[in-house]
Amino acid sequence: MLTLTINPIVLKTLQAQFPKPKNSASKALDKYVKLLTQQLTTSVMHGRCAWYQAKRLYTISIYRQRNRGSQIGSEKIRLQNWLEQNKLDLFKVSVLGTNITHKLSLIQLTDLVTVIYTDAHITSAYDIETEELRKLQEHQLLENQELFDKLYENIDTGIPPNL
Repeated sequence: MLTLTINPIVLKTLQAQFPKPKNSASKALDKYVKLLTQQLTTSVMHGRCAWYQAKRLYTISIYRQRNRGSQIGSEKIRLQNWLEQNKLDLFKVSVLGTNITHKLSLIQLTDLVTVIYTDAHITSAYDIETEELRKLQEHQLLENQELFDKLYENIDTGIPPNL
């Protein structure tokens, strides 16, 4: 699981430029950050090579981020464009992907973004089945022990069982 923390200066600058309607700046930024978080999580889940991890590089769709991120103001300015114009980019593009080559863009997050990784254990079907088998064997072992104790109740005393 991945969580992004954005520097408060981004929201303050956005609120200063778009004060009305109230909370529109925070809603737009939240939508934008939510989409960015989803794309970064997908990038991490698909696996990144050691070089990408060392350089803190991720693969995302710039087109999706720009067009589906959010819009703000009466003129419906794309938030990605506004961030670029005001030098508040949350990421820098290292390699631009294209729809022709079906490659995603390679980005690096700026200092305005902090990534927090939280481990989430996803239980697979194999893990569930293994746990069920372990419980079944444990239950069977108890039943066998009870049967043994009934058949050989005097085993500690040395008296032969009554058959």
